Amino acid sequence: MQTEFVAISLPEPFATLICLGYLSTAFTLQWRTDYRGLLFIHSNSKYDNYHRTLTNSINKLACINHDLESICSGNIGHVIGMVKLIKCTEADFIIPTAYEKLFCGNFTPGHYLWSFQNEIMFKNKVKTYGRLKLYFLPSTILQEIQNLI
Repeated sequence: MQTEFVAISLPEPFATLICLGYLSTAFTLQWRTDYRGLLFIHSNSKYDNYHRTLTNSINKLACINHDLESICSGNIGHVIGMVKLIKCTEADFIIPTAYEKLFCGNFTPGHYLWSFQNEIMFKNKVKTYGRLKLYFLPSTILQEIQNLI
């Protein structure tokens, strides 16, 4: 059994969109990591009116076949899926598509493009706290997480 799981806590709708595979090649953050491998996605508690409006806009403009509002609001405070982090590079040399500019982040200098593959959205979620940056999931939920894999 694996004894440590690396996670990242992200706001909605980004956490859900990553797990559903919509942001596999274009998601930016203001920091980089040398870590590559299995990464669990935690949906943090930041889901205010701005994020709800963004969720509804993405749902309409991107023609996503999911009720994102319901999914996102139910995911808050849970580990909701996992991905394989395969790349983290400077984003300022990328010329983003209109879709990426709207929904995937900031492609200006000082931002990093994170790329994923093997995205999985869990049918069951595990409630736990999140942290800034990458972190290890608490040992108290490792067995529960192991059962989802």
